[in-house]
Amino acid sequence: MTFLCLIRKIFPFASHLNSYMICTDATAVYQNPRCITCGKEKVTYDCKGCQQSFCFNHLAEHQNELSQQLDGFEYRRDEFYEQLSQRIKNCTKKPIMKYLANIEVSLKTLSEQMKELRHENNFNEINIDYLKNELENLEKQLSQPENSILFPKIDIPLGLQWMTAGTTIVGGNGSGNGLNQISHPCGIDVDCDGTIYVADTDNNRIVESKDGTITIYEDQMKRPRDVIIDQENDSLIISDEGNRRVIRWSRQNRNNYEIIISNIDCWGLAMDQYGYLYVVDFEKHEVRRWKIGEQQGILVAGGNGRGHLRNQLNEPRYIFVDDNRTVYVSERENHRVMKWSKDAKEGIIVAGGHGKGSNLNQLFHPAGILVDQHETVYIGDTWNNRVVRWFKDAKQGEVIFGGNSQGEQANQLNYPIDFSLGKGYQFHIVDHNNHRVQRFAFRGLVA
Repeated sequence: MTFLCLIRKIFPFASHLNSYMICTDATAVYQNPRCITCGKEKVTYDCKGCQQSFCFNHLAEHQNELSQQLDGFEYRRDEFYEQLSQRIKNCTKKPIMKYLANIEVSLKTLSEQMKELRHENNFNEINIDYLKNELENLEKQLSQPENSILFPKIDIPLGLQWMTAGTTIVGGNGSGNGLNQISHPCGIDVDCDGTIYVADTDNNRIVESKDGTITIYEDQMKRPRDVIIDQENDSLIISDEGNRRVIRWSRQNRNNYEIIISNIDCWGLAMDQYGYLYVVDFEKHEVRRWKIGEQQGILVAGGNGRGHLRNQLNEPRYIFVDDNRTVYVSERENHRVMKWSKDAKEGIIVAGGHGKGSNLNQLFHPAGILVDQHETVYIGDTWNNRVVRWFKDAKQGEVIFGGNSQGEQANQLNYPIDFSLGKGYQFHIVDHNNHRVQRFAFRGLVA
């Protein structure tokens, strides 16, 4: 048995170490860097974690230090588990319970990883740093106030890139009313656990897709245009455009829905972190904010008739509301997206506004919109069969999905009308004329 093999048999940790011993044809020659601990020139072994060299005498000492660090993380993990268990015990809101359950699953996975490292006795600083980052991330999630859980921020890093080919996750089997079909869908929202809700417009229903299982919400709806999740009340809010109303449908009692707004030509919906509902009225060319239960909404955008002036809208379709109650509105016939700050009397053009067209500074019947924390605006550019993003103060946008002519291939779209961001930065796009929902996975970051 060689000397190095003997060391690795005595210290399994040494599987992470490399010898600097070199043999020549004539004699054994040793390249002897200094041990980082004692400073003496000896046969040393390089730790892949800290990139330092250790002699035999200090090899076990270094391993013991790492083992103590792992002990500390196991103790910290146990304390965190007690906090999590107490919060789960005291929780009464189902959306919060689901959020905490996801943390619990992640914690169990982390515990299994710790257990395996301990059993194999095969770890270094890289493993310790990984455990530290993962545990800190779970601690951060647990410390979030309920309001932030119910209304999470759209946090997209600058330079994020997605795959250019999507995967069909709902529909994609032609227009129809089977469980594996949808017909000209218009709206979408995705829950924190990955459950997808689609406004299946021509089928007069809402489709729920969870882990491949399809559930249908349908009871006298007519051409639903949009659907959003009301986390606090564990329900869906639906723009029931054909019936000129907005309804709320309980996710617990699928036979129970209520009308919350009547006599409105509704399309896009949004909800702010204070529980106020925002509704597009495309016939009145305006957006109103509603406190559910009240009879009259407050005008927040448009309301001055159809037009192209900054205090007007022209067939608004979809909306997004940020933490400051700023409202972003896509205008189908003005081919632009407008930003209306809270209490503003007129808006500011943040995308398009150069007439209809396919140039990068133009839009053609924009629809669904999403705005991240950097004020980057993502837009469903329907008639250009693409999704584009405009960075703050940009003079033109860039294509991130589609833009490869109209089609049904994995890298093509046909009238992308709405979208929603899921966990892991996955983009879910309602591909209206292809009767499907496409998921585009996160690819990486570009500096």
